[in-house]
Order: sequence, then C-alpha cells, then structure tokens
Amino acid sequence: MKPTRILSIALAAILLISCLLMGGCSTPDNAMEVDGKVYTTGDYLAYVYNILNTDYTAYMYLYYYGADALDEEVSYDEDTKMSLREYIRQKAQDTMIRQKVLEDMLAEHKIDWDAEDKKELEDSLKELKADAFLPLGFNNDRYINMAKATGLNEMSLFYGLYGKGGSREVAETDIRKYFDDNYLSYKIIEFSLVGSDNKDLSEAEVNKIKDRLQKYLDAFNAGEKTGAGFDKVYAQYTADEKAASKDKDDSATTDKTESTAQRNDIVAAEASDEDLVKAIQAVAEGTAGIQTYQKGGTTKTMALIFRMDPEAERTETVKDENGKETVKEVDYYAEQKDTVLSYMKYDEFDKEVQEKIDALGDKIVRHNRALKAADVDEMLELMGF
Repeated sequence: MKPTRILSIALAAILLISCLLMGGCSTPDNAMEVDGKVYTTGDYLAYVYNILNTDYTAYMYLYYYGADALDEEVSYDEDTKMSLREYIRQKAQDTMIRQKVLEDMLAEHKIDWDAEDKKELEDSLKELKADAFLPLGFNNDRYINMAKATGLNEMSLFYGLYGKGGSREVAETDIRKYFDDNYLSYKIIEFSLVGSDNKDLSEAEVNKIKDRLQKYLDAFNAGEKTGAGFDKVYAQYTADEKAASKDKDDSATTDKTESTAQRNDIVAAEASDEDLVKAIQAVAEGTAGIQTYQKGGTTKTMALIFRMDPEAERTETVKDENGKETVKEVDYYAEQKDTVLSYMKYDEFDKEVQEKIDALGDKIVRHNRALKAADVDEMLELMGF
C-alpha cells in the first residue's frame, strides 16, 4: 500500500474519533473567547481532560462509580447543583477563564513563570508520545498549552507577588510568627471513652484507662523525652493491646506490633478538629500530658500526648551516586515557608482573582455548540473507564 494511502486512512480514523467526541463534524473551531483570547475546541477538550484527571470531586465520583457517575448530581458551589457531566464541562470553562485573568495579572505585574517549575514541567512534557491525545480530540500542543497554564500561572503569580522580592512581599518575621503560633507536632496514644454501644464508659472503666495512660506517662518521664523515648512507651502500649486481645479471645489473630508512634503535624489555624488542637496546646512543648477532649467534636477521648518541637528530630535518608545512604537533618521551617505563605495570603489572592473574573462580564463569549458537544462519556470510554 502506498504511503499516501496509509496516511489518508490514519487521518480518516482520527477525524472519525474527533467527530465522535464532538458529537458531529460541524462543531465550531472555537469554544470560547475571554477578553480577546480565543480558546479553540481543542483547547477546551484539553481542559476537560485535565478536569477528569485532577479535579477532586470528579476523581472521587469516578473512582467509586466509574462512568455511571456522570449522571450523579453534585454541588458546583453553595447554590448550584448539576450532573457530574455538566460539572466537568463547567469546571473546564471556568478554569480557562481563570487562566486568562492570571495571565493578564502576570503581565500587569511583570512576573515571569517560575524558572525552576517551568524547567521541571517542560522536562516532564518531553516524555509525551507523539500525537498522544489525538484519539481524545486534541493535539499535543493544546495539551502542553493547558499544562503550562494550569501548572505555572497561579503559583508563579502568587509567589511572585507575596514571595521574596515581590511587590507584596510578606516579612520573614511574619512568616516565622505564623509558623511558631500555628504549627503543632505530636505523638499520641488515645482511647475512646465511648463503648461499642455508643454509651459513655463507666467511671470505673474511665479510671482504668487513666491509670494505664499514667503508667505510660511515668515511663516516658523517667526516660528520654524525645520522639524515640515516646516510641518505647508506644511499644509497651502495643504489647499491652496485643495481650489484652488474646486474653479476650484465645483464637484472636490481632497482631498490633507497631513499635513506632506516628508523628502527626497539624496547623492550628487550618485544623477542623478544634478540640484536638486545644488538647495539644494544653501540653507544654517538649513534654507529655494526659488530656480529655471531644475527638472530631463528637467522641469523648482520653489520650497521652507528647507535644514535640515542630522542627526537632527531622531527618531524611538520601543516597549518593553510588547508592550509599546518608541520614541528614531536615530544615522543616524552610521546607514549609511556601506553605505558610499560602495559608497567610492565598484567600486574599484568590478573592482578588475572582473579582477580576466577575468583572469580565460580556468580555466572555461562549460558543455553546462547541461547549455542549464535548462528549465526556466518549472521552472516559477512550480513557479506559
């Protein structure tokens, strides 16, 4: 067969798939215009594909229900409900609009994409196979444009404004204060004070738990007041749990052998479990104490809490080029500075972006035939759902 004939067949197949995705070949070339910027139908499909892969709501529904989830009703915002199918389309459109506003703000403030993030993203994009997305109705260029926009615009602008050297730079002392005031780190041994019948335990049962926790606290205070010291107490706790389980049922196979207590980190200002936060804060840093609180705001709980210095005992194992492992200290505060900044300023930033989006008004032109024709069902089928 002649090469031209093979090429014609391949193009015909691609055209057929694209027509299936778009519900017909008469779909307009352009899907949306935002303040003069044109998003093609291919751009739009790339954004739909992105929502399918990255949006939490879409992911959870598709994970549990598969393609059948598309007919499920979901909340788009506090006032709006729609099918997941329409949610995905709407989310793609709103993401395109947001990217245009972010691009305008980057230009306005003369901020470039973060060089390190850009290089990392471009290196990963080099791994794309040729024509990887043609079966889904868009080409690699449309995907790359979308990936760069969604991967670089937002954070480059945010940290370009509020980060070091930015026009709204947040002082180091303010970042440090937020960290010191809000970052909590702890290890814990906890017991519910509610029985399997959902009734509060008796006073005798509560006292038994308290005595047991006091035993662990005394052992901890007699030893090294570190995470490793608490792990020794925790190992005794797990051994006691295993023994208690076997005493109740000789045939029990429970094997709770964990000897290391998990280290937990929580940011007070962002935490939903306010009672737990208060319980941790009631223990002086570097010490352990027994606290009673409503876990999750509902379940009465008694626990032995070791409150750690958030920056202490942070290490990681790294390998050199020869595979030799070395344990090194981790500067946890330095690692968290960008996250702290987002806790402090992202809501303010997001409000400003949203106000600019709302102000666009009739500068947004939607080509509804293209927007409605995007066949999310067909895309999911081609993606293997």
